[in-house]
Amino acid sequence: MSANRKDGRIRVGRPNSYETAEALQNAIDNYLDECADTNAPLSVSGLAKYIGVSRQTLSTYYEKDEFYLLMDRTRGAIEYDREKRTLANMTRTEQYRYILRRDFDWDV
Repeated sequence: MSANRKDGRIRVGRPNSYETAEALQNAIDNYLDECADTNAPLSVSGLAKYIGVSRQTLSTYYEKDEFYLLMDRTRGAIEYDREKRTLANMTRTEQYRYILRRDFDWDV
């Protein structure tokens, strides 16, 4: 079913699973809490599965102005968790090399 939007474009496709940033924020918070309680690693695919959408749908939320900041903070949290877990499993020298390569574009 298609309907006209205020800007005159025709709306196609399925409606959003989460109509507001607040509803999506609540779902994301539940995922983050669940991972913290179980010490499970954060991931984009894990988030998508938990909140009942595809990874592609998460990408479309990222592209929408009303969801951008929320999705950017969530991706940052996932990235931080991954980096923290990666560094925890490295020797100190490996950690320094990783940080220099990733954050400062060094070739060490």
